[in-house]
Amino acid sequence: MQNITIAQTEVIAGRPDLNCAKMLSAVETAKKQGGKIIVFPAMALTGWFLGDTWQFECFVEDAKKYGEKIVEASQDITIIFGNVAGDAKGHLYSATYVAQNGKLIGGQKEYSGAVAVKKNLNWIDKRYFTPAPQDPQPITITIEGQSYSFIFLIGEDIMLTPKGPKVDYIIYLNNRAFAWTKTNYAIPFWANRLQACLIQVNMVGIQNTGKTVYAMPGGSSVYNQHGESLQQLPLWQESIYTLPFDPRIAQIEEPEQYESVYFSLNKPKISYVYQAIVFSIAQFVKSIPQKRVVIGLSGGIDSAVTACLYAKALGPENILLVNMPSRFNSQTTQNCAEQLARELGCYYTAIPIEQSVEHTKKQINGTIITNLQNGKKEKLKLSDFMVENIQARDRGSRLLPAIASAWDAVYSCNGNKAEASIGYFTMYGDGTGFFAPIGDLWKWQVYELARYMQEAIFQKPILQDIIDLPPSAELSPAQDVEKGLGDPLVYPYHDHLFAVWADWINPAGPDKLLRWYMEGTLGTKINCEDLGLVYRLFPTPQDFIQDLEKWWTLYTGLATVKKQQMPPILTVDCYPYRRKPFSIQTTYFPLEYIKLKEQILGQNK
Repeated sequence: MQNITIAQTEVIAGRPDLNCAKMLSAVETAKKQGGKIIVFPAMALTGWFLGDTWQFECFVEDAKKYGEKIVEASQDITIIFGNVAGDAKGHLYSATYVAQNGKLIGGQKEYSGAVAVKKNLNWIDKRYFTPAPQDPQPITITIEGQSYSFIFLIGEDIMLTPKGPKVDYIIYLNNRAFAWTKTNYAIPFWANRLQACLIQVNMVGIQNTGKTVYAMPGGSSVYNQHGESLQQLPLWQESIYTLPFDPRIAQIEEPEQYESVYFSLNKPKISYVYQAIVFSIAQFVKSIPQKRVVIGLSGGIDSAVTACLYAKALGPENILLVNMPSRFNSQTTQNCAEQLARELGCYYTAIPIEQSVEHTKKQINGTIITNLQNGKKEKLKLSDFMVENIQARDRGSRLLPAIASAWDAVYSCNGNKAEASIGYFTMYGDGTGFFAPIGDLWKWQVYELARYMQEAIFQKPILQDIIDLPPSAELSPAQDVEKGLGDPLVYPYHDHLFAVWADWINPAGPDKLLRWYMEGTLGTKINCEDLGLVYRLFPTPQDFIQDLEKWWTLYTGLATVKKQQMPPILTVDCYPYRRKPFSIQTTYFPLEYIKLKEQILGQNK
């Protein structure tokens, strides 16, 4: 019986040199552990999301040269690894290679010697890669005199329908990002259907598309021929694990008890979201590289949760929390901010902005502007709404960048997914920063995460006073939290409304939403827990239509501009809003919506 080693490595995007060195080290470790076969993740040499780097021939050629170094290391061990492949026509493929005794084996010449290339391309792969012309096929490989039949899967190929005869092994080279709504149903299905032992190897680290950051959790796994999970490698850390290479293995002696990447029924899913964010913050900050982070701490829930996450990821000694009150900020939220900084052990300061905001108002209000060609003059005047934005920009564009520079740090964006989706933030104000770690969390998830951290991480109610406050930007008297006032968004409803547009694969337009409202089924259709909430908020069709058109206009109009301006957002779900391609357009209302609206309003005159 041979031993097989699972090499769950951290893959650094765009650095085949560093990844190659890590892989060579893992090969030596496998040999010491008695491994005769070692399996690496998909794209183990290059990383996954590289954008137009794939179009540089020099990079692709270097990736192949580093692949040759891996092949050279296959003395006394068989190496299975993921890398880029090319053909004579210049097409690129996500490929699996098998090396033995310093040579590639079992491969196809048209794919640079790869044994398999990916067929089921994802939405980003399709821009740069060519799919395999056929489904994965069985391949026989001889290892130390014994022949075994294999099928090699890469990434989304696991979603193909299993076909073919029984095989000994399914080797699944994965590059699966964390998403709290994903399941693992396809993996045991393949093992059971082909009556094979399935070995899934996933990378750890972070990958990104520039504006969206993906957490790669690891969690590599082994399944027997009945689709039963035998072994799970740890989440969020590199691991080199060796096990018996037996195609009919029924169990593994004394398996390590690690948490599954596909979640435990005994733990809340929000606990995995917490792990993903803390891990990704540390990885992202390291990749810049940087150590210190400045966070604007208002005393509200978003900034408080963000502060807690950074403190856990980087250590409180590397965090500076800054409260920047104006005359609209209550003493309550200022006290909450200071108390949280004390509880976390972070650095803290309070810098009022009232004087600088007043200075800006005086500079602008009454200023005469002149057309120097015809002499026409106008006088500038700021509205109360404009003054709200001045406050946000004074914090996000003036103070926080300057403080971060003075402390040799970067500063974070505290925005959530509801705000990002409809642009409920000030451009160059609270939408700035180097990273948005909670930008893929709806407001209800931010609260759920806050409660989880209190109970499971800090084990004391350090966020309870903030949780109990109404969510508010505190930019005007209309948002006075001490009077119970807050944001114009009613998050228990609007979270679910915006998710219809931002998360659904087939989003519902305003026509469907209005029809569901009139039918009395809107709460059920959009998965709002309080089914009657929308009808209490908007008791008449006129009320509902006014609110719907306000947010639809923002979502399809100005919000698309703002989305492009936001910093990189960490995704924790299958459908981050930047995954969907969008363009900046004029807001459009469908004909069916206009017709239905006219009918309803006509009936209600």
